[in-house]
Amino acid sequence: MKTILVIVGAIVLFSQCMRDGLTPKSASLNQATILQAKQSAILRTNSASSNGLSIRVDSIQDSRCPKEAVCIWAGNAQVFFTTSKGQAVKSGTLCIGACGQLKTADTTQIELSGMYYDIILQSVDPYPSQMENKPAKTAKLFVRAR
Repeated sequence: MKTILVIVGAIVLFSQCMRDGLTPKSASLNQATILQAKQSAILRTNSASSNGLSIRVDSIQDSRCPKEAVCIWAGNAQVFFTTSKGQAVKSGTLCIGACGQLKTADTTQIELSGMYYDIILQSVDPYPSQMENKPAKTAKLFVRAR
């Protein structure tokens, strides 16, 4: 009986880790990467010896006006992220849509371990609708080294 409980516990723990996106994706710099909330990617250059830049989408908030609706405000989509390389860690927010005073809210520049990167939010999908069954939001990010 204890063995069965241990096996069931391990399965539940493993499935929780997979659902939370704890296993990072492998991706490349200078290519678009699609991530869900709580999912991360290790972005590498062509050089296998270099340490990769890690980017994690912490959360996605989407208040854009649904396609089928008439709204008084267009809304926006915000992506909260954390980047790291070695011991250096930086967090930020990217925004598309009506983002207030931020003129280049879809793009940010960061410096980690002496390297500079541009992070560009290309899209947040799917676009909001009034459907009952809503799939998980994803952020399409493009990261390039400067």
